Amino acid sequence: AEKATLQPKLFVVVMDDEEATIAELKGFGFEAKTKIFAVRQGKQFAEEKEGKYFSEILKAVQSSGIESLLVAGMGFAPDNFRKYLKEKIPKLNASFESINSVGITGLNELLKRGIALKALQESEAVKEAGLVEELLKELGKNSSLAVYGIEEIEKAVNARAVKELLVSQKAFLENRQVLEPLMLS
Repeated sequence: AEKATLQPKLFVVVMDDEEATIAELKGFGFEAKTKIFAVRQGKQFAEEKEGKYFSEILKAVQSSGIESLLVAGMGFAPDNFRKYLKEKIPKLNASFESINSVGITGLNELLKRGIALKALQESEAVKEAGLVEELLKELGKNSSLAVYGIEEIEKAVNARAVKELLVSQKAFLENRQVLEPLMLS
């Protein structure tokens, strides 16, 4: 249970041009959060109404504490929503998939096809790559905001000067007795 709470949050929007179901991926499946309906009037479905629909979706997702987003759906709505997101939040980690259904049926399709799990793994890899890039940038500056090596890490941990501690799997396996206490400090 503790391990599940430490997993990054993946929010899923399953949508078409009429409705959007927002859910969070949990260890056992999806937990539906909300459903949003578009205000449609046939051919009168203007950009302003689509913008209102998209802003309601984004507001609902942001209020949930978004870490990663998977948008899946059918028709033109998911692609239009992608453009909307790029304009509103250019750095948002979002992936897009095409599915054949919306609502709970669409969520189940994502589970059966393994798309949700793949998106979650990719979002974690992106986050980790960003942390490594930040580390390398600080090391390149010689700014003393980043250190590496067991002795330097021990000094930083003892001085309570650690914001993020990155440990490669190989280094952890080779130096577990030394690194594990540092990670728990």
